[in-house]
Order: sequence, then C-alpha cells, then structure tokens
Amino acid sequence: MKSHLKSLAGFLPAILALYAGSVSAQTLVQNNNASSYSSVLFTGQSFLTPDDGTSDLMTGFTWLDMSNAPMGAGSLYLLDQEYLGAPSGITSAAGLLATSSAYSAGSYSFGSGVVLAPDTYYWVYTSTSQQIGNTFGNAYGDGFYYSSSASGTNYTMNVGGIDATFAVTASAIPEPSTYAALAGLAALGLAAWRRKRSQLRA
Repeated sequence: MKSHLKSLAGFLPAILALYAGSVSAQTLVQNNNASSYSSVLFTGQSFLTPDDGTSDLMTGFTWLDMSNAPMGAGSLYLLDQEYLGAPSGITSAAGLLATSSAYSAGSYSFGSGVVLAPDTYYWVYTSTSQQIGNTFGNAYGDGFYYSSSASGTNYTMNVGGIDATFAVTASAIPEPSTYAALAGLAALGLAAWRRKRSQLRA
C-alpha cells in the first residue's frame, strides 16, 4: 500500500504542473493610461489584489509607459509590507517575499511559488533608478507611489495622488475540488499503469 501511495505522490505533482502550465496568465491588477513620465528615480508602488476569494500565482510585473508599453530595468522586489529604507538595503528588508529574475521580454518574471492572497496589499520596489509612467489625481485608489533619489536615500511615499502605471499578471490557483479531481485522475492513471505492467509481466 505504501508503495502505491508513493507512486501516486510521484504522479500528482506532474499532473498539477501540467494543469498549471495550461492555465494562461491574466492581468490581475493594473493602473494604465499614464499622463506623464516620472523623473529618473528608484521606484515603488503598492497594490491591492481583488477580493474574489481566490489566491493567484504571480507570473509577472510590468511598469508601463505613456502608451501602455512595457518599460523597466534591473530587478524587482516584492514585499508584504511597506518599506521606507534605502534601495541599497532592500535585499534584507522585513517582509521580502521574492526577487524577480532580471527584466526581460517586457516584464519582471517570478519563479513558481509566489502566491498572492485575495484582498491583500503588496509592495514592489526597483533595484535600478529609471523612468516609468505616472497617473495623477489618485487614478489608482488602491495603492501608493514611492520614490528615492539615490541608492542610499530612503524611499518616501507620495500622498499627492501620483501613482505608477503598472500591470500585475497571475494565474488562478485551482480550487480544492480541482485538486481532488486531479488526484482522482492520477489514481486512475496509476491503476492503468499497474495493469499494463502486470500484463507485460504475464
């Protein structure tokens, strides 16, 4: 029995990975239609995930320019709390959840396992000073824009209604019932494999 369970445990991750790969990433949160560009600064932005009761696997983050095209450089740091220290110290910041891969193909990408809970605030900060698009008049009401003029200068939160333009992409994590169904498929696959192996031995 234990050997059967071990075999099932081996099948299940492969099936779940296949399922996850088939679920396309979609825009989870965004603020677009920039009115201007920022100065060349180290930049941060907080955002709120949808209150839909579903956790999501974060796949990417993109700063947007005035035509909503991607822009960016360096790496991006994702935190679950506000950071008001200097950019040079962010790699040891409290609440650091993940560091992106290098900026590539229009987006900061994240490895597997970066889960965003629903109705939750998150913060992102850059490792490189750069320009990004901005909106005004509190166009994005669910977050704040942060900036720092130098690597050793603390971030400050802007309270004047300025926000960065950005997009967060993610894939929905399957509901428990979906995992149960996938586990059932894995069990059926294991049973079929055992029957075939028995026939070959016979």
